[in-house]
Amino acid sequence: MGRYLFKRLVQVPIVLLVLITLSFFMVRLAPGNPFSGEKKMDESVRQALNAKYGLDAPWPIQYLKYLKGLATLDLGPSYKQKGLTVNEIIAEKAPVSAVLGLTAMILALALGLTAGIISGIRQNSNFDYGSMGVAMIGLSVPTFVVGPLLALVFGLKLGWLPVAGYERMAGPIPYPQYLILPAITLALPFAARIARLTRAGMLDVINQDYIRTAWAKGLRERVIVLRHAMRGAMLPVVSFLGPAVAQILTGSLVVEQIFQIPGIGYEFVKSALNRDYTLVLGTVILFGVLLVAFNLLVDVIYGFLDPRIRYA
Repeated sequence: MGRYLFKRLVQVPIVLLVLITLSFFMVRLAPGNPFSGEKKMDESVRQALNAKYGLDAPWPIQYLKYLKGLATLDLGPSYKQKGLTVNEIIAEKAPVSAVLGLTAMILALALGLTAGIISGIRQNSNFDYGSMGVAMIGLSVPTFVVGPLLALVFGLKLGWLPVAGYERMAGPIPYPQYLILPAITLALPFAARIARLTRAGMLDVINQDYIRTAWAKGLRERVIVLRHAMRGAMLPVVSFLGPAVAQILTGSLVVEQIFQIPGIGYEFVKSALNRDYTLVLGTVILFGVLLVAFNLLVDVIYGFLDPRIRYA
């Protein structure tokens, strides 16, 4: 395991460098630049802005300069939000997305694991058919449909919850009523996927010899499920959670747009539309780091869940 982890850690900077390189040149290939869309801007002013931010230099020079800043964890200034750096924007917006994502992930795990476990041990029961049918709907209906529907019913019709906005109690912590609808909207597709994976893993495990032996010993069903079957059944779920946690913690672009949540996903969409190069790259790098980190964590957890797994 130690040798495998060392190899993976060596690969991390290479993967991130490839990600940064591709992202850097892809945003440069997009038509225009951060200042080309400004209306009634004098050409001399535009040229002065390009010179100020180094956008008039050849792309290889801009790339090397950007890498030099990254070496000191400096993501550069925002081209559109005057007086703010990308580090400051991410430090302010990422915790908002993290609170929303963590709430949604807890909800998704609670619903998905419960439904998947019961469906697995009660195969072909009414609960199994019903829960898997709901899970299929959760996978099929996109969040840009679920979100407005929830806002329409619980916000506009019933008036129970606000349909948009994010009023905070302290720091990134919002008042609960502003978190319920976006968290449910974000959690539903993840809960559906977790439920289906848990059910599939449970069906595979309960037919194993060691589970039959546990039944033959007269152990209680709760002990068999929680102590013996769950470890094997969680393997496909853990594999899914690696990229899922990275995605959900950095915010859902659609959900944050629908409910006007001032998170990092909302900033990413806005920066992409405004051609704010450095902010786009900063959010991409943040997601890439989280994705690599959680995938590495998944590999470690695999070894603890299933001792049979060995890495060459």
